[in-house]
Amino acid sequence: MRAGTIYSGISGTKLLILGAILFWFFLFILIIYGVFRNDSNLDFSKQAENQRINQILEQINLLNTELKDLKHQNEELKKLTEHQNKILNRQDRGESGKFQQKAEAELENVRKKAKEVLEKFEAQIEERKPEMVKVQPGEQGQKVWQLYSTQHEVARRSLDNSIRELYSYTLNQLEKHKDKEPVNTFYNHTLNQMLSLLAESSNFGSTVDNSGEWHQQALQNLSSFIQNRIKILQNPEDCAKAR
Repeated sequence: MRAGTIYSGISGTKLLILGAILFWFFLFILIIYGVFRNDSNLDFSKQAENQRINQILEQINLLNTELKDLKHQNEELKKLTEHQNKILNRQDRGESGKFQQKAEAELENVRKKAKEVLEKFEAQIEERKPEMVKVQPGEQGQKVWQLYSTQHEVARRSLDNSIRELYSYTLNQLEKHKDKEPVNTFYNHTLNQMLSLLAESSNFGSTVDNSGEWHQQALQNLSSFIQNRIKILQNPEDCAKAR
C-alpha cells in the first residue's frame, strides 16, 4: 500500500487517527471554501444587479426628461399651427392690401418660431448625447460615441483585476493537486473557463463598441495635454513671473 510505504514507521492505529484528522481537515477546508465562494458570488451578483438597476434608472430619467421636452415642443408647435391657420383663413377671405402683407409677415414669423422650437429641442437632445471622439485616419476618420464614463472604466478595470486575481489563485491551488485523476478533469475545465473569462474581459477594453479606438484616443488626448503643459512650463511668456 502507498500509505503504508509513506508511513512505514507509524503503527496502524496512529495511521488511522492521522488519516481521520486529515480527512476532516480537508472536509472543513472544502466547506469553508464553499461558504466564502457563495458569499463572494452573492455579493458580486448583488453589486452587478445594483449597477444594472442604476443604469436603468438613469435611462428612465433621461427618457422622462426628453418626453417632457417633446411634450412642451408639441404644445408650442400646436399653438403656432393654430395661429398659422387663423392667418390662412383670413387670407382665404380675399382680403388684400396691407392685411395681406401683415398676414405674410405673421406667417413668416410663425415659421421662424417653429424652426427655433425645433432647433432648441434638437440642441437639448444633442447636449445629452455622449461626447464624440475622432478615430484615427486609418479608421477613415470615423466618429464613435464615447460610451465610457469614468465610473464605467473604473468598474471595468476592477472586474478585470478581480478575474485575474481569481485566475492566479485558482491556478495556484489546482497546480498542487492536478496530478490526481479526479482533479485533473476539473483542473482542465476550470483553466479553460478562466482563460475564456480573461479573453472576454480583455475584449470589453479593446473590441466591444469601438472601445479600443476610444481608449487610444483618450490616451492620445492625455498625452497631448501633458506635453502641452510641459511646453508651457518650459517656455513661459514671462520668465520673471514663472520663477
